[in-house]
Formats: sequence, structure tokens, C-alpha cells
Amino acid sequence: MAFQSVKNSAYFSRYQTKYRRRREGKTDYYARKRLISQAKNKYNAPKYRLVVRISNRFVTCQIVSSKVNVGFANWTAAYATGLLVARRALIKLGLDKKYEGVVEPEGEFELTEAIEDGPRPFKVFLDVGLKRTSTGARVFGAMKGASDGGLYVPHSPSRFPGWDIETEELDDETLRKYIYGGHVAEYMEMLIDDDEERYQKQFSSLIADGIESDQLEDIYAPRYGIKWGLANWTAAYATGLLVARRALIKLGLDKKYEGVVEPEGEFELTEAIEDGPRPFKVFLDVGLKRTSTGARVFGAMKGASDGGLYVPHSPSRFPGWDIETEELDDETLRKYIYGGHVAEYMEMLIDDDEERYQKQFSSLIADGIESDQLEDIYAEAYANIRENPLPEKSTKDKAAIKAESLKYKQNKLTNAERKARVQAKIVAAGRA
Repeated sequence: MAFQSVKNSAYFSRYQTKYRRRREGKTDYYARKRLISQAKNKYNAPKYRLVVRISNRFVTCQIVSSKVNVGFANWTAAYATGLLVARRALIKLGLDKKYEGVVEPEGEFELTEAIEDGPRPFKVFLDVGLKRTSTGARVFGAMKGASDGGLYVPHSPSRFPGWDIETEELDDETLRKYIYGGHVAEYMEMLIDDDEERYQKQFSSLIADGIESDQLEDIYAPRYGIKWGLANWTAAYATGLLVARRALIKLGLDKKYEGVVEPEGEFELTEAIEDGPRPFKVFLDVGLKRTSTGARVFGAMKGASDGGLYVPHSPSRFPGWDIETEELDDETLRKYIYGGHVAEYMEMLIDDDEERYQKQFSSLIADGIESDQLEDIYAEAYANIRENPLPEKSTKDKAAIKAESLKYKQNKLTNAERKARVQAKIVAAGRA
């Protein structure tokens, strides 16, 4: 150390602790300040964030705006899929008919464009938290889903799967494969050939349901056909698409800003329509996630953008981005959108580690789903999200919900009851 560290009373008297959530490593206030600050000439216009958070099992997308007096206002949220949250948002906004986004994603990069003589698309910005925004990351899958859902999520294709960093082009087929879970199907097939034990362990739930890798594209989510891999890049894309469609429906922009109905892995930004409302603009909030190229937070951003939201972004963090050529490989990004990277991994495990394939993809194996079925499962899920992104109402009655909440509640004993319990223990000990 080139200097002497002096921590005397003067130092400690001026020491200022960080915010609690900063000390806990939960909030990046440097990024948060810039995500919520609004230009003064826009007065009290809300600034929306596409918040993407990824846990071990699920992908959560929310469209949030900050207010001075009442904190945050949650516009809409979706769990496990970007496309779903996009469609729900558009229905909530009354825009689901005007901005349908990409109904049949083919991995192409598209941004939701404004329609003529109508409202602009609902614009959101991708928020990945503290996730790494690597090329091909799952957050970009959620973003792609939201974009295809009809939301305007400003972004570029450089972080989608299939982006070629040398040619700076996006491989639509690759992105499409990720959208429809083809990468999961490939991984299942790989495990079946290479590591049966791992395949049985990793895909135990699919094996239990009799699902093989070629069935993945047809069945991704319980409601929308996807039941497995709810935290991968493809699921993040579906989540972004879902939140975009929900937001645009809420705004009444879902018909004007349909986003990318059939994503092919191409980079597109939602553009404003002539003589109509501008797209709904949101900014990506990644939280504490690392923004590595291919990170899942950019998958959610891509889903939101394809869903019809305007999320300002560039393609440099999508899977398939080539850092040398500064071009996006559409095929690679498309592969991630349709789950092609999972399908490849499945096939690799099948060839190299059958045991690991059986373990890791047991649920798909149980459902009889193979790697070549993932793309159809994801494609159908995206279509189902666009058809009905709104959340289903709970079938439980209030009495059942209250009874469930009181199930593990312990009432405190009165003074007399405590004394009686002590006496009972004394008597029991004396008998022993």
C-alpha cells in the first residue's frame, strides 16, 4: 500500500454506512438511480422498467414504475414465461388486439413498430438486476418473448443466441431453436447417448411424464405447454413475451403493436406507428445480475421486445453476437428462443453421458419428450400466450385461503395453560 491507512476518530466520525440493501448486496443503487430518473421536461410522466429476476427454478418479469411518494407501482408480472407477461400487460392496457407481436416466432430479430392511425406500442426497458448479460443469457429470452408479445423493448440482437460476433449477424435458426426449446431437446439427446444416469437424474420429471426431447416444443409450461426448464433462456424469453402482451392489453395497444409474431432471431426494435400512439417504452432492469453476453435477462428483454414493448437495447448481448465482426447470428438467437440450445445439450448428453442425461432430463424422459420436440412445444406455448395472456382467476374461495393461512399458526398459551403444562411435565417425570 502506497499510503498509510489512518482510521482515527476523525475517520469514524465521518464514516457513512451504505444503504441496507447495498450492504446486503441486493440492490445496485448506481443503476437504480439511472433507471428511475426522468427528464424534467417530461414532468410527471412515469418511466417504466422491465424487471427480470431469475431464481433457481423460475423466471419472473415485472413492469414497474417509480413514484416519489408511494415507491414502486407494479404494472404487471408473469412467472416462468416473457411472452405471457407481455400479453397480460397488453390486455390490461387494451392494446392486445392492436399489438399482437410475433405470433409464430422464428428467431428473427424484430422490434415492435407503431401502427398507423393508432396508439404507439407499450415501451418498456429490460431490467436484469444483477444478472450477467452474457450473449444468449436467459434474461434476453424473456426480453425476446416480451418483444414478440407486442411490447416495445428497445434492444439489439447482439445478446441473442445465434449472434455471430465476427459477422455481426444473427442466426435466426439458432434463436428459433432456443425459443422452442430445441437446445433443451438437443441436450436431452446428448445425455441419452453419453450419460444415461445423468439424463435420468436431470430430466427425471420429464421421464416420469413420458416426455422425450422431440416433444419439448409442444409442451412448454403447464398452462401454455411448458412444464420443465422454467429458468432457462427459452423460458425467460417466454416470460418477457408474456409480460409484454399483458402490458399492451392493459394499455389497449395489443392490436397496434403485435411485436414479432414469428421470431426468427433477427434484431428488431419496436417502432412507432404513423398517426397513432407511440410504443410503450420500458428500460431493462437486471438488478445485480451480470450482464454477460447471452445472459437470460436478455432473453426476457428479447421476449418483451418481441411482445410489442419498446425496450431500448442493442444486439451485442444476445446469444450469437460476434464481438469481432459486431454482427448477430440470427440462427443462434433463434435457437435460444425455441430452446434449441437445450435440445443440443440433451443430444450431447445422450451421446456422452447417458447417466447424467437420465438424471438431468428425467421429467422430459418421463413425459416421452425428445430433443427434436422442444421447438414445437415452445412455438405452441408462444401462440397460446398470444391467444390468452391474462392470468387465470383463483378457484379457491376465501374461506379455503384463510384456512390454509392459519394451518401452521400457533396460538399463544395463556398463563394458566402454561402452568398446567409445567405441572403435567413434572407429574410425567415423577412417574418415570
